[in-house]
Amino acid sequence: MICPKCQTEYAGDTCPHCGSVLPEKPPAEAPAPEAPASEPTPELPEQQKEPIAVYIALAAAGAVILAVMSASMLIPKIILESGMAEQNQKESSGTFSLPDDVREREESRHGREKRPKAQREESRIEPDSIEEYVFSLDQGEYRVGEDLPPGRYLLISDSYNQSGEAEGIYGDLHYAVYSTYTMTDSRRIGGGWVKNTAYIEVEDGQGLEFSFATLVEYDAFNPDPFWKSGMFIVGKDVAPGTYQVVGVDDQYSGMFWVYDGIPSDKNKVQQIDEGYLEVGDPEEVTLEEGQVLVTDFCILR
Repeated sequence: MICPKCQTEYAGDTCPHCGSVLPEKPPAEAPAPEAPASEPTPELPEQQKEPIAVYIALAAAGAVILAVMSASMLIPKIILESGMAEQNQKESSGTFSLPDDVREREESRHGREKRPKAQREESRIEPDSIEEYVFSLDQGEYRVGEDLPPGRYLLISDSYNQSGEAEGIYGDLHYAVYSTYTMTDSRRIGGGWVKNTAYIEVEDGQGLEFSFATLVEYDAFNPDPFWKSGMFIVGKDVAPGTYQVVGVDDQYSGMFWVYDGIPSDKNKVQQIDEGYLEVGDPEEVTLEEGQVLVTDFCILR
């Protein structure tokens, strides 16, 4: 070994010439452990490689389908409720509208649905109580000039033959006259809930709707003002003269009106007289030829 200081060749760790000591050799560094061979990454199935956009699209499509299904169930309900509200509003207005409690009772009794023809036939007025008439129509909607001629007619309640004024027979029939064939509330010119009988006068081009009643010719039948409430023509159904009006129901006050023609909502006629009375407290009324008498919970005597 050669001393790096004096260049003397020697053996051992110390130079015999200059006394230099060889530096210790640094320990050999341990070789770094070999990293274990990484396992190959398993291949994902094809369906897992689909981009996230596919899932977003599927979720959006599901939301659209759910919204369409919900709308298909909700829209008919909204339309039905809207139609019922309009019908209730139409039927609750009119010259002869009943008190709310009475109208609710009547609506419950009739079910507010037009009955099938077979059921209506059972309650129609038979010829033995009303003389045979030439022209009659069941409840429904009609165009004056197409479905029936213009003129005067009489509506008779399906329950007219039931005996007794105080047996729950209150607002027996409902009708509406419209200025055009388009039968909307804005075109209504007459009608409402009426007890037992009602006279109407319709012109060409008007519309007519009625329920719980039969429409007959004007001269087909004479309602009896001494038996039931209703609408009566003086000189046709009752002779001119002076009569007593008496109440027939312990729960409701009797009411009567006298007009100079057939009353309606918008083509109003002149009111001649009116009165309110209780059972056992009659009131006197004088009737003249051509006048119209309307009674409610009362009759003539």
